[in-house]
Amino acid sequence: MAPSKISWGARLRPPPPPISKSDHEFLQMGLEFMSSRDGIRVSELNELFDKVGFPRRDPERLKVALDNTHRLVWVRATKQSRVARLGQLLGFARATSDGVFTATIWDVAVAPAWQRVGLGRAMMERLTRGLVEDGIPNITLYAEPQTIASC
Repeated sequence: MAPSKISWGARLRPPPPPISKSDHEFLQMGLEFMSSRDGIRVSELNELFDKVGFPRRDPERLKVALDNTHRLVWVRATKQSRVARLGQLLGFARATSDGVFTATIWDVAVAPAWQRVGLGRAMMERLTRGLVEDGIPNITLYAEPQTIASC
């Protein structure tokens, strides 16, 4: 007897991934998760990319990429601190998708001063949870080659 295969069809979806740290906990740290394109400044996003070693993108093309993004999550500072100004973009991740079968996550970046506090993980959890809730069962991650080499 052949082993049964699970098919993530229209009736059966994989469970959404758990969220390990609540939005409230991050708010207490002065961090807020956003899922709207509103408020993202392309110039500030390019600055974040530069800080983490990603190539800068042409602003007009980056705007088109954002417009064609299926889902995104970004993090902004809700408190002024020695490592962040109020409203500053501190983390970003986005996903493109066919809307049904597959999605690819791109441009995962966390400001260096905020790395190693769980922000990247939290963005990935929220982004993948949203994709699964959209009914997209196959999710891949693209990473810049120089980022992989530095791990």
